[in-house]
Amino acid sequence: MYLERSGATDPDALAFRGFLSESSGELSKAMALYEQAIKLDPEQVAAAVNLGNLYAKRNDERKAIPLWRQALNASPGLASVQLSLAVAEYRTGDVATAERDLEKLLELNPAAKSARRLLEQIRARH
Repeated sequence: MYLERSGATDPDALAFRGFLSESSGELSKAMALYEQAIKLDPEQVAAAVNLGNLYAKRNDERKAIPLWRQALNASPGLASVQLSLAVAEYRTGDVATAERDLEKLLELNPAAKSARRLLEQIRARH
């Protein structure tokens, strides 16, 4: 109850409520809560990442991409988000940007095998 009352204007509380809603299968509610959190604080990384993930699960990468970019601008070291972003970019036909983002990820984390494999696949096809 306290979380609902105090969370109406607290982006962290809204993001947490979004996570709880997502965990219980209330995806539409979770998305709305994440959107509220981001509206109040554009640097709310957890809400941006989670909302992007939900869009990606719905095969709506075009909505996920700007959210993941927003999260990476606020917190550049998120390797899994950088990889998800590159995959989404590739799937939407933005091969050059996907390649650039994978290169950036490998600069930060040279041991990222998934990123290296995807980059090799992209270069072999294009």
